[in-house]
Amino acid sequence: MKTRPSRPQGRAAAPARTLFFCALLAPSLLHAQAPNPSVDDTLRVLGHRTTLGPAAQLGQTVRFDGDDLQGSGAALITDLLWELPSAAPSQAGALGSLTQLRLRGAEANHVLVRIDGFEANDPASGSEFDFSQLRSTTVSGMNLLSGAAGALWGSDALAGVLDFQTLASTENRTELFLEGGERGREALALRWARGTAEQGLAVTLDHFETDGTNTARAGDEEDGYALQTLQVTGHRALTDQLTVTALARQVARRSDIDNTPAPAFIPADSDTQGRAQQRLMGMRLDYETDQQTVSFSAEQLASRYRDAEDGARTAQRRGDRLRLMLQATRYFPNAPLGEAVLTLAAEQEQERFDQLGEGSIFGDPTQRQSLTHRSLLAVAGWRPGDRITFSASGRFDDNEAFSSAWTGRLGAEVALTAHTALWGSFASAQKNPTFTERFGFTPNTFFGNENLRPERSLGAELGLRQRWPALGLEANIVAHRARLKDEINGFSFDGALGGFTAVNREGTSQRSGIESTLAWRNEEGLAVTARYGVLDANEVQGAERRDEIRRPGRQGSLTAALLPGHLGPFSGRLTVAWREALDDNDFSSFPAETVKLDALILVRGQVSVHPREGVTLSLLGENLLDERYEAIWGYRAPGRALYLRAKLALP
Repeated sequence: MKTRPSRPQGRAAAPARTLFFCALLAPSLLHAQAPNPSVDDTLRVLGHRTTLGPAAQLGQTVRFDGDDLQGSGAALITDLLWELPSAAPSQAGALGSLTQLRLRGAEANHVLVRIDGFEANDPASGSEFDFSQLRSTTVSGMNLLSGAAGALWGSDALAGVLDFQTLASTENRTELFLEGGERGREALALRWARGTAEQGLAVTLDHFETDGTNTARAGDEEDGYALQTLQVTGHRALTDQLTVTALARQVARRSDIDNTPAPAFIPADSDTQGRAQQRLMGMRLDYETDQQTVSFSAEQLASRYRDAEDGARTAQRRGDRLRLMLQATRYFPNAPLGEAVLTLAAEQEQERFDQLGEGSIFGDPTQRQSLTHRSLLAVAGWRPGDRITFSASGRFDDNEAFSSAWTGRLGAEVALTAHTALWGSFASAQKNPTFTERFGFTPNTFFGNENLRPERSLGAELGLRQRWPALGLEANIVAHRARLKDEINGFSFDGALGGFTAVNREGTSQRSGIESTLAWRNEEGLAVTARYGVLDANEVQGAERRDEIRRPGRQGSLTAALLPGHLGPFSGRLTVAWREALDDNDFSSFPAETVKLDALILVRGQVSVHPREGVTLSLLGENLLDERYEAIWGYRAPGRALYLRAKLALP
């Protein structure tokens, strides 16, 4: 595909920005984000963009509710990522370092992350989401839909969608969390909500700080981390059918960073610090009846990153995304041969990327880029009888820098019995190159490539779900297979340029695997969940095919929980996550040498006592086996840590 440079940032965005802020200044903002939907409704929205009408449950789904999150003992959401099937989290050293997630062998920027229904991937960070910025105390639910969802949610959803729900404004609660423990860890969180079905407001305040651990293999300098989160959400029913919702979320963080000097190109102790701020604001207006809905939403994500060494600023970059969406859904309960639902939507997204830095003989890193694209999509569901449901979706993307693209998904679910379902799907998706890949990041070491083509994926899934209600058992197994063309290699050496750049790989990258889950729960408050995944992810490099780096071939997790209220004042949870050895790159030689990262077993646990109603005292432990490991070559991960948490729930 032919490409052309993005247009310079100018005044063309003014009408859209004005519309957005006018919407936010509406009187209804006095009561911000809508009530969070139930877990089932959230998964229906992820898979079909609506809760109306028939919906085939396509794709591997994973759910974590509030009890799972609060009982997990995880300080950051990063620890929970190890429990997701066919997921490969990569944490760049100490707690709070950049944390990426690769699903089913795909890249970190192939997973769309949503917070309360608004997109959180950052255009200033390679269109990825850094999971180190998300505290477990600020989240009330987490839902994963694996598989190609680009036809539903756009370019960032090539490998799946991860949706987080925060404190709902329909609830009535006041919760205070206090934490303290090893490595100077201190945390304080407040969650407050007051609301009804007609109107409500919810506020979350969270502060987390730690002295950290040393990321470098040598030396004794600890890399600390601090994170502050403020979120306000709410809703108000203007009429019986019309509801306005809104969200305002601000995250500020500071992290100590180790440079990666030549010739080893692995972390070494240095006086380097990174600061980041991210703001996510969104508004949605929903009109709903029994058989139709109309929604309009406007959202903006703005981020700013600043790096400093020895107290002097070395680099700065900013990202901004403005997104508008109009969607209408119609339910047809008496469609021919059954019932049907049709959703039509139009989207416009404008992204900007600014970078400031010191010029050198290699060039000036300062740049300003923008990109606009528009999308039309349709999603349909049809149930001709009691046992089978069909689903189809199609998307047309008109992008100012790339050729127009069509993507789609077809699927069906068959109820073999009352407790057994078989489903399958076939989908295409496309991922656009990021600003960094197209225009460069550090001119003395990395050069952009304006001629990159979008990555294109075709994938198929086949799954089986089975429940045994009398035994409290539920099982599912999924086989998946995908082919990725024009995969972007973001670290390719170009002799003519004398540095690294991004290129489209020749040939086709292949990903296939099997994921299985078995969950059991009894009436005595015991719950056990086991997950296991097998993955084969490989790419073409030169004249041969090799395994993709940082993707384990086999991995699994086992979680056992004793829920509160079933064994006197005690409750607890223990999670064991395992992965086999995997490949990574060592850049101390040229070309880079493939090295092995050791197999890994991570154990995390929590023991809690509830001395009185509304009071919970917990002892939590991370990496209880004190594994010495690296999730990325050269970046030491934290060892064992213990800490205490007190939770006070006020009436």
